[in-house]
Amino acid sequence: MIQKLKTKIGSFLEQTGSVAPMFGLMAPLLFASVGGAIDVSHGYLIKQRLTHALDAATLAAAASADDDNVQAKVEQFLDLNYPMDKIGDVYDIQAYTVGDEVFASAKANFDTYFIHLIGIDVLDVNVDTIVEREVQGIEVVLVLDVTGSMSQEIGELEDSVEMFVNRLCKGTTCPENVKIGYVPFSTSVNVGPYGLGEDEDGNYYGPAFVNNPDGREFNQNHFDQWHGCVLADDTEDTNGLFEGNWDMYRNNKVYWKSKKYYNYDSYSHYYYGKYYYHDYNSNCNKTYITPLTNDKTRLLNRVDFYASGNTLGNFGMVWGLRVLLPDFPFEEGAPWDDNVTKRVIVMMTDGQNTMPGGSSGYSAYGATSDHSLNKGDLDEKFTEVCNHAKNDLNVNVYTITFSSGVDSYTEQLFEDCATSAANYYDVDEAADLAEAYDKIAKELANLHIKN
Repeated sequence: MIQKLKTKIGSFLEQTGSVAPMFGLMAPLLFASVGGAIDVSHGYLIKQRLTHALDAATLAAAASADDDNVQAKVEQFLDLNYPMDKIGDVYDIQAYTVGDEVFASAKANFDTYFIHLIGIDVLDVNVDTIVEREVQGIEVVLVLDVTGSMSQEIGELEDSVEMFVNRLCKGTTCPENVKIGYVPFSTSVNVGPYGLGEDEDGNYYGPAFVNNPDGREFNQNHFDQWHGCVLADDTEDTNGLFEGNWDMYRNNKVYWKSKKYYNYDSYSHYYYGKYYYHDYNSNCNKTYITPLTNDKTRLLNRVDFYASGNTLGNFGMVWGLRVLLPDFPFEEGAPWDDNVTKRVIVMMTDGQNTMPGGSSGYSAYGATSDHSLNKGDLDEKFTEVCNHAKNDLNVNVYTITFSSGVDSYTEQLFEDCATSAANYYDVDEAADLAEAYDKIAKELANLHIKN
């Protein structure tokens, strides 16, 4: 274009010698006027590219949920989205957070091609954006390790769960499209009164899904009634998660104690100079399931966990899916054809899978003496359930290993269970556990450009 312009000007000068001196004076302005449109168009192109790149970088930084490093994150992602070989030199990148909003701005400049003839050597472009974290369409089940080894940290777990709820449910209520549920697990999972068709207030919940051949009631204050724990129903058959009814704990063995004054709380009875207890609920943790709900008050009131029993993480994951998905026995989940709602499980443990031993050992698989299942079997079941959740049911799985007592094999097992390596957290301290839950809650927020 410049060569053509020179040719036309040369022809013009040859034909109009009398006006050549005047044209000589006007030539710089003419070049600037004609070329200025090109420089301005380059400026608009740079602004457009930089705006898109900054939006993408700020979204990525906000999704990382690491507010302390938001500046570095924006710089990192902006460098990826606006490579050096593009027109314009990016500088003065600024990023910071205020509450749930991430503010970012950047500048770019370039050396002009034409308008430097009239003294404008550089054009500057400024862009800014705001990303707001906003929760939309999330159903999440917290699968919580409440085994005996958590006895010293159960308060920290409760604090972390409360923080999680408050992060997703701001103010006094949860959004209508945000639901949270709890599945505490240890040697079994306690389905509570729901198993017999009632909610925790004694109202009708739905058809009973726990077999009750002895006509027991759900009563955790009486040793001879059902405390809520259920036996396994082939948890390795993950495609049949919702088939059939489950059996309640039915360990009816009577254990004799020779020491005359042996005390076993309210479970003991004096009989002919010896004590015995009717171990109907052996190894049944009393903390029961909370189905999906957006009732924030109820969620916070249900944060009252007990620590007891061994670790059957695979059984916790199975019931996490049963609570999360919309089929029987818990049907609060979004319908299968809902493509907007995100389904999430956050699975946490402080130890490796362990089958209770001893002659009186009892778990979701019944008396330990009646089967040959071991830790390896539980780990295999756990992996199968994780893969089914991720690959077949499109559930976003987060995992947390907590405490220095978790061995490297279990850490790898949980990292592999997570949807991605970024969804796995390994923490040792209570403060780090709370931070992990808070980061996950932030990442579950749906992000959008505010302006």
